[in-house]
Amino acid sequence: MSFLDKITAQLPIGKKSESTEYLFALNIGLSEVTAAVWGIFGQSIDILGQAESPYKDSEDLMEKAYQMLDKSIGALEIEPQKILFGVPDAWSLDDSLKEPYLKLLRKMLKEYDLSAVAYVTTTNAVSYLLQKQEGVPPTAILLGIGDFVEVTLVKGGKIIGTRVVKREDALFGNIEEALRQFTEVEVLPSKILLYPTKAGEDTNKLLDDLMSYPWMQRLSFLHFPKIEVLSDNVTVESIILSAASELNPQVSLKHSFAASKQGIYSPTSGQRELGHTRHLQDSKELGFVKGDIKKQAEEADEAGEETVGSKKGHGLSRLSRQAEVELEDDNLVSPEIEEEVAFFDDEKPFVKRTAIPVEVEEGEKETFFGKSSGPAAILSVFLKKLPPMPKFGKFAGSKLIIAPIFLVLLVAAYLLLVKATVTVFVEPQVLERDTEVVADPKVSEVNEGQKVIPGSIVETTVSGSGKATATGTKQIGDPAKGKVVIYNKTSAPRTFSQGTVLLSSSNLKFTLESSVTVASQSAVEGGIAFGKATAPVTAGAIGPESNLLGGTELTVSQLPSSSYSAKV
Repeated sequence: MSFLDKITAQLPIGKKSESTEYLFALNIGLSEVTAAVWGIFGQSIDILGQAESPYKDSEDLMEKAYQMLDKSIGALEIEPQKILFGVPDAWSLDDSLKEPYLKLLRKMLKEYDLSAVAYVTTTNAVSYLLQKQEGVPPTAILLGIGDFVEVTLVKGGKIIGTRVVKREDALFGNIEEALRQFTEVEVLPSKILLYPTKAGEDTNKLLDDLMSYPWMQRLSFLHFPKIEVLSDNVTVESIILSAASELNPQVSLKHSFAASKQGIYSPTSGQRELGHTRHLQDSKELGFVKGDIKKQAEEADEAGEETVGSKKGHGLSRLSRQAEVELEDDNLVSPEIEEEVAFFDDEKPFVKRTAIPVEVEEGEKETFFGKSSGPAAILSVFLKKLPPMPKFGKFAGSKLIIAPIFLVLLVAAYLLLVKATVTVFVEPQVLERDTEVVADPKVSEVNEGQKVIPGSIVETTVSGSGKATATGTKQIGDPAKGKVVIYNKTSAPRTFSQGTVLLSSSNLKFTLESSVTVASQSAVEGGIAFGKATAPVTAGAIGPESNLLGGTELTVSQLPSSSYSAKV
């Protein structure tokens, strides 16, 4: 540590307060709801507790969400006041919540007595998390597997669309059905990111199954897609990161927190990756302390110490339902007047916030975190007061000596230490628009109003010829035609339809040109006379061999000659 660093470390300014604010995160899936408690410590995020549960309908969702929020706190002595929502894509329409779901979230806020921080679609949050991890906007297929198959197409960090199919036994059939609904996409991204949307899903088994599917034979992939598995908690982690990044753009993906004696997490030197919720094990981590807690709290108050969680009336009773709260519906924001503010800059274009208005004084600005009159209104909830100036002991009376030294050190620190490097990332955007224009050879300038551009007529004459030697043969001409006499040697009349085939002894084929009925045989003087009828026929092949001599015997195809025959 340099000399200036040592001096700066002793200054009573610029030090961050150890206290922080804890918030709820509630990720609502299509069939499961996940609740978490989280906070920001310096540059790091920490998830203190997490719980999930399936639900059936909106009423069941209200009950299960309340239970999971309560369960996520566990034994921690904290009292979150605000909540962050993650919602399915199906709940969103044109960057706004659909009216039924907006009313549902308002009902939750009213019954749970919480205030809304923001809402974000889960797929947008996951896309942003991937961008933060990889450093570039992702292009991939997000595949959420649970009671439903949720397929989201992401190109360059932009959500093209999400398709949802009820999960059945044939999982690949469900995925194929969903992907085929992206008719506007010619080539699918060759990267599939798998994540569970239901607790207990065996992602390793799902990965093995997906690796065996014939992707290239059934869908428009350029090559076999790369398939990866995301964290089991990626949905709730991503919505927390999206909000935390807005509150602190420099927030880290690393964890560095452990349980303090009061059960509140505080920074330590250890680190763990985002996505592994810390489970409290022993009594110290759970927040239990020895002795009279009330007495200890009173002693701490007398000594001027600030103890997190020592306020009376706080704790798990925070989540008790407030059915009797006098919150009129008129105080809620309607879709027509609600203010939807982008929660971030160009890197985070998807987080939306829905505010519950509060009364503000003149000159103050209403925000989602209370009242503020400065440009830091959005982050005001995390801005704490600077610690009081320390006393200098026996040198407290030497103010005339200390003040100039302090000012000199302050100016030196400002000149030598205050530096900033600003890196601006501009997200590329492809703007496409279809329109119709007229190319007119009579005009010389572009007319934007009438959508006319100069044109010219180009005439081209193309001629050519070619020669080739014939390599095959073909018989041309008309097939032979004539008449035959058909004999019926049975005791019942028989009708032969048009197209009936007659065969010669050399297997030449002749077909009847019209239907004919032949009478049955009859008894005559001296014997039996066969029934007969004359019918026109056409040869099946062209050539002189089809010209048969008169009296040539023919047989009827597929019929015995003892019953029916014909003669030219």
